[in-house]
Amino acid sequence: MKITTRTIYGLRAIIELALNYNKKPVKRKEISEKQDIREAYLENILLILKSAGLVSSFRGPEGGYILNRPPSLIKLGEIVEALDGQFDPTGHVNKPQKCDKNNDCLTKDIWIKLREIHEKFLHSITLEDILTQRN
Repeated sequence: MKITTRTIYGLRAIIELALNYNKKPVKRKEISEKQDIREAYLENILLILKSAGLVSSFRGPEGGYILNRPPSLIKLGEIVEALDGQFDPTGHVNKPQKCDKNNDCLTKDIWIKLREIHEKFLHSITLEDILTQRN
């Protein structure tokens, strides 16, 4: 499994918002410059995070982006799933109807367990955990 660039950049962007939690909204241009993410690409990422309910945006001179919840209540798994969807190690675990061997698959339970372990791990880490590792 490889984490996509969208998720890597999305995590960097949302960490920037977490660093500024309970302060003024952070402008997209500021996130772009601090995290070295092209602004057009960042705009798409922020729209996805907004649609997932993780961030809010405000217009105007004092506008920008903020987290919708405290960093301690946002799980890494929520961010990854918002940006890349649910982890599926084979492409058939989440959509068993796509596999012609689904009923006879001897490895299906292994892939399901791998997905569960992956999700449990990502949902055990909060943005606050990431921020505290920084110090």
